[in-house]
Amino acid sequence: MRDVTAHPTLKPIIDVRARMYDMAFEAAHRDTLTYVEDNRRKSVFNRPPTEQKDWADKPAAVYAVLKEIGGVVTRVGDETVGEMWSLQDGRDALAETDGRFAGNIDRHVAAVRDGDLFHVSANTDPKGDRSLAPQDQDPDMLVHVTRETDAGIVIRGAKQAVRQKLAGLVCYREGINAHLTASIAMAERSPAGLPMPQQSMLFGGRVFACSQLPAMMHIARELCGGQICVTPNAASFEGEGSGGWLRKFYTLNQNWQADGRRKILAFARDLLNSDYAGHRLAFAQFAQAPHFNHLAAVCNSLDFSGPLDFVRRAADLSPRVAGAS
Repeated sequence: MRDVTAHPTLKPIIDVRARMYDMAFEAAHRDTLTYVEDNRRKSVFNRPPTEQKDWADKPAAVYAVLKEIGGVVTRVGDETVGEMWSLQDGRDALAETDGRFAGNIDRHVAAVRDGDLFHVSANTDPKGDRSLAPQDQDPDMLVHVTRETDAGIVIRGAKQAVRQKLAGLVCYREGINAHLTASIAMAERSPAGLPMPQQSMLFGGRVFACSQLPAMMHIARELCGGQICVTPNAASFEGEGSGGWLRKFYTLNQNWQADGRRKILAFARDLLNSDYAGHRLAFAQFAQAPHFNHLAAVCNSLDFSGPLDFVRRAADLSPRVAGAS
């Protein structure tokens, strides 16, 4: 890439960031986007909060930028500095590991504050081959420090996920299955004499399934990691330069090669993030009727007489409260 500022993929966000820098020097925006400390103007976005007003100043600066550019933008170099502030909160714990860590964090926060650096985070998430112990895997499948220079540490590798999200999806699936199985086991006769699933149990399952569906879709996205939205197309996997790196990090083992993972991630994108996915989700929700109708069906189908009679007897209430003489 000869000129990143002219590349069609990068140019829009670079233009926005350049405009933000220019706004900081303009009289109309300077006092909103910057503050003065030690006779120097510094960015409001990177200012460590020391009082409540500092937090109020940040959204004001954000709104000024969004109004100026006429849209919404993210990843403009200030969104990860907050993590560094959090590390300052844990500086004592860091010092117990290595006395230099606390000082390094302080210097890093000061450098971002004073230099208005474009501060971002990056990660990869190839998962790795979980059938192998960490020491038996390609080292690049795990985050590790490779060397330290005057400019800082150099790391390689990636993070690995846990099974908690998978368990959430399993509970969702099994919850739906439990409602369906129980409603069939407790089948009732319809007014026409046909056996039908027990209605309140069935409708309760529908509420559970529909109300939790968006959350479960998001868990599926998280399980895919950032790769669901950044995985390149097939041509990039075959291209010179990019192809070798993509095949390396997208390959898990002999069974799961890079092309297979690219296909499954593209499949997940189509099911979860695409226009088609949004359309199908809206249609499915529409086909099942509005959510308040689901709740009304549950309320209307449950036989409250048993629970009400139990409460009446336990509280020693008069039969009259149930309409009895």
